[in-house]
Amino acid sequence: SRLDVPESWQDEVITLEVLDNQNYRISAGDTLRFDGKVGQVESHNSVEILVSDIEAEK
Repeated sequence: SRLDVPESWQDEVITLEVLDNQNYRISAGDTLRFDGKVGQVESHNSVEILVSDIEAEK
């Protein structure tokens, strides 16, 4: 499905960095950078992001 994002994000590479099994960081260029927690809805510039689970491969 297509994610509708603000125009300012459309040419950005969005990076998700896993910090541990409960926390992550999302960044995109100079316009976006925030830390989030699994199971919590994060809202930034009218975009809602929910990471429901982080699993490590063994």
